[in-house]
Amino acid sequence: MEQIREFADRYLTQVQFIRPMDIVEIILISLMVYYVMVFIKNTRAWLLLKGVFVILVFLVIAKILKMDTLDRQDGLPVCGYRADNRAAAGAEKGAGAAGTEGYPAVGASV
Repeated sequence: MEQIREFADRYLTQVQFIRPMDIVEIILISLMVYYVMVFIKNTRAWLLLKGVFVILVFLVIAKILKMDTLDRQDGLPVCGYRADNRAAAGAEKGAGAAGTEGYPAVGASV
């Protein structure tokens, strides 16, 4: 019993006074989180959330293992071909809109 009193004197005296509004706030936030989780669980959003989680896990693993292809620091896409390079190449050729010369027009047969 003495240990409990010692614990309470040491740690619980540093806790600020809890107001009734604090309790209401905790209950409201808990209910909001609960209903959002129930909504996500009962819809396709659950599958989407699981997919995002899997992607994040792979990105964390790539960061830890320093896999440069998946964890680019220079802003280049994984293929290493920037959009501004394609635009510059199209401007040199002078054909159509910059960067569209290698692609068929919309609706054109290939």
